Order: sequence, then C-alpha cells, then structure tokens
Amino acid sequence: MRKILVFVMASLLFISCAKKVEVANVGDQRIFEKDIEAKMQELNQGVIKQYGEKEVKKRILDSLITRILLLRDLKDKDYDKNEEIIDSWENMKEDYKLSYFTNKYIKNKADIDQDKLKEEYEQRKEQFKIPEKIKASHILIKSGEKRTDEEAKKKINEIKDKIKKDGSNFKELAKEYSEGPSAKKGGDLGYFSRGRMVKSFEDKAFSLKKGEFTQEPVKTKFGYHLIYVEDHQKGGYKKFKEVADSLKGETYREMLKEEYGLNIKNDGLTAGDENAVVASVEKLNLEYTLSDYKKELANYMDNKRASRILNNPKAASNTLEQILMRKIYEDKMKELDIYSSENYREYMNDQKDEFLVNSYVQNEVIGEVNVTDKEVDQYISYLKNRKDGVSNITEQQKRSLKQRIARTKQIRQYRSYVDQLKSKANINIKDKYKDNQSNQN
Repeated sequence: MRKILVFVMASLLFISCAKKVEVANVGDQRIFEKDIEAKMQELNQGVIKQYGEKEVKKRILDSLITRILLLRDLKDKDYDKNEEIIDSWENMKEDYKLSYFTNKYIKNKADIDQDKLKEEYEQRKEQFKIPEKIKASHILIKSGEKRTDEEAKKKINEIKDKIKKDGSNFKELAKEYSEGPSAKKGGDLGYFSRGRMVKSFEDKAFSLKKGEFTQEPVKTKFGYHLIYVEDHQKGGYKKFKEVADSLKGETYREMLKEEYGLNIKNDGLTAGDENAVVASVEKLNLEYTLSDYKKELANYMDNKRASRILNNPKAASNTLEQILMRKIYEDKMKELDIYSSENYREYMNDQKDEFLVNSYVQNEVIGEVNVTDKEVDQYISYLKNRKDGVSNITEQQKRSLKQRIARTKQIRQYRSYVDQLKSKANINIKDKYKDNQSNQN
C-alpha cells in the first residue's frame, strides 16, 4: 500500500513540475509549457494536423511573446487608461463572463450526469455519422471529340493490360496516359464520399476494396475510366467519448432549463398584447411580458432587426430563450461562486489583455492605411502581364484589389513594428523551441 502511495505522489509531483516547465522568458516575464498547451486546447484539430504539432507550438509561443511585448508597449503609452478603451471593455465584459461559463466552466467543471450525455448522444447520433469514403485514382481516356467510342475503349484496354497485378504502377500510367485534369497527380482524386462522382463511376469505385482496381473499364459521359482504390473507409458513427465534450453545452443547458423552470409561451408572442406573458422562469420568480421582451431586444439590436425577429415566430421564440438563458447563466454563476474563482479571474484578465492588444494594434500600430490609385494601377498591370493574366478589371474588382493591397500593407506594418519591439527586448527561448526563433538581447 505504501509503495502505491509513493508512486502516486511521485506521479503527481512529475505532473506538477511538467506544468511549470519554462519554455521562454521576455525579461522577467516567463512563459510555461502549460501556457502553450492551454492555447493548443483552443485550436481545431485539423489545424494541428495540417501544420504539425511542433510547428503550431512554435507559432503559439511566438504569438505569446508578441502579446507580452505589445502589452508592455501599450501600457508604457497609457493606452489602457484611455477612457474610450475602458468603456469599450466594460461593454464587452458581460459577453466574456458568459463565454467563460459556456466555453470553460461547463466543459471542464460542470457536474453533468453521464446518462444524460449519453441520452443526448443517442438523440443526435445522426449528426455524428461518418460517411463511407474512398481514396481513389483514375485513368481517363476521352471519347467523342478526338476519337470514336470504339477507339477510346481499345486504348483504355491497352493501358489496362500494362497495370501490374498489385496496381503499383497505376499512378505512373495515369501520368503518362490519362486525359483527365488529375493526370499530373497520377490520377489522384483524393478522398470522396458517395454523391460526389458520376453514378456509374461511383458505384464501381465503392465496390472495390483497398488495393483493388477495375478489371473492366467504366463508361461515363467523359469517356472510359480505370479506377484504383488506395483506401476504403467504411462508414459509421463517432464514438460517444469522441463527442462527449461537444455535447456538454447543450446537455447542461437543458438541465438548467429544467432546474429553473423555463417556460416559453409562444401564444403570447403572437398575441400582440404588450402585457401578455411570453415566458416565465420559476426559480427566478420571473414573468416576462411582450413589452419586457421588446425593451430587452432594443439593448441588442436596432428596431428594423428586432421587428424582423418578432414577425418570425420561430426566431422570436429562439431569441427569447437565448435572452432568458443569459439570466439563468448569470444566476447560476453567482450560486456557484464562479466570480471569485481563480480560474475565472485568470480567464477575464487574459481576455482583457487580448482585447487591449487587438484594439491597440488596430488603432495605433496599423491605423488607417492609404492606398493610391497609382498602386492599384501598378498591381493591375502586374496581373495583366502574367502568363495567366486577366484582360479586363471591373470597378468592383478594383475595389477588392485596393482592399487586398491595404491589408498587405497593414500586415507589413504590423510585422515591422513587432520586429522593432523584439529587437529591443531581452528574449530567451529554450532549445526545444529555437528552430525558427533566435535569442534577442
């Protein structure tokens, strides 16, 4: 028993130390591995897969260093004490409070019955359906223009006879003989599910197993095809554990609606009587009239948009529920004493820093960028002189080009400003993250 206890304590100590691994410092301000991991959790897995975990972590570290430098810079200039900026933050604060509750607390801390989560999973299972898909390549020999149908069929059969039994030379033959747009890529069509290709092509392709190719050419309106399937993934459903986190928000919302006794009265919404009760929240002793609802809508949108919502029964009901759920969330946060928690304070401080940096960059670092007509004309001339150059540019396209040039100048201006800040700062980065970074003193 004692050995187990020692092992557990050692493991906890290791985890604790791992969280405090320093990866960089900007002067006396340190950045830890846990800071990077926290940002990684916010990213879509597709992004990580596309660029690779190592590269993504380096970019996150660079963004954290940049934010520290910009925060110091804006505070040196008392930008954070500007009354307009303070007012803007105060106006946005409520949204960030609710964002913490819905995106952080519910996902990581809320007590949610697993049975309810599984029930939600079963009810929404079709949303988690994984379609059957294949990765295929093809060789196309066209018929109709250059050759007759018989000539095309003869040629595709000649190519078929050259394919090795294991299909290992299929892509080479596709590059040499295929007349389709994917020929340069060895006929590679990538992954696709049913409904994406011509039916006769699709039916044959999905009948093949991984590593198989068609023994007879397939006829379509384009000509004759030979198909090779590199991968064949059967359809199914995402497992409960894969989607459990995504279900927590909606499940907890339904739990709170039940706990608070939220009742939307759709007949009151359509009655037109200002004093008609359109909703009630039992736990809050709240009865909500149509007049209350209209006043609340005025806090979020202009009269024209509010009128459109009120004239659409479904939109009116959904929007009303969202407004009342805000009140329920706020009450629940007070009940759980979330406002005094360290995690909440850290989150709000982080969001405020992010707000200040974004505002500072937009208003002070970048600001207004001027693009002259001469610059636009030079860019148009460049486009026209390219091999695939355009012939005519419309006024709308000109405006789009002007915006693109402005955005390019803003990015250059931003990068130049950040580089200046980095050149003056004492930045030390640990070896693990040094590939694309350099110490600056």
